[in-house]
Amino acid sequence: MGDLKEQEYAELKLRASCFVLITNMLDSEERPAATVLRDYKEQTAVELQFRAIEEPEFVGALFVKKPERLEALAYLVLLAAMVRAIIQRRARRYAEAKDEELPIPGKRMTKRPTARTIPDSFDAVIVVILPDGRRALSESKMFPDKMFRALEVSPSVYVTVPHETRDP
Repeated sequence: MGDLKEQEYAELKLRASCFVLITNMLDSEERPAATVLRDYKEQTAVELQFRAIEEPEFVGALFVKKPERLEALAYLVLLAAMVRAIIQRRARRYAEAKDEELPIPGKRMTKRPTARTIPDSFDAVIVVILPDGRRALSESKMFPDKMFRALEVSPSVYVTVPHETRDP
């Protein structure tokens, strides 16, 4: 009986340790499978960005008929993932350099905000349109001034209306 359980355990362990990875690196002498797998597993930042892109509410809403549009959309999604990664890196580097925590939603503080929580920090920004048409930021205790500083972005991006720059 013991040998059967040990054999079953060994088979389950082997099956659980399998990792399917598709690659176009076909030269196994130049890039052995173990090296490809190690390199893949070390790129966690990229994978975290793709995890956000692969969420059902994002992917399920996409439908394009033409391959050219799909390709263009793929480039846009990759650019968005890069921007998310840069935003996260910038906020984390600021927190580390200043040795201070940044506020994130839920009245929490962290030195490692994620690309998912950073945009939510700006939910507290309220833009008021004045009677003369100008825009102003509402005063709030929840205003994410630290996050603006961390990202090196001026809060004026919410109230500045760009002027028309095209020639008539």
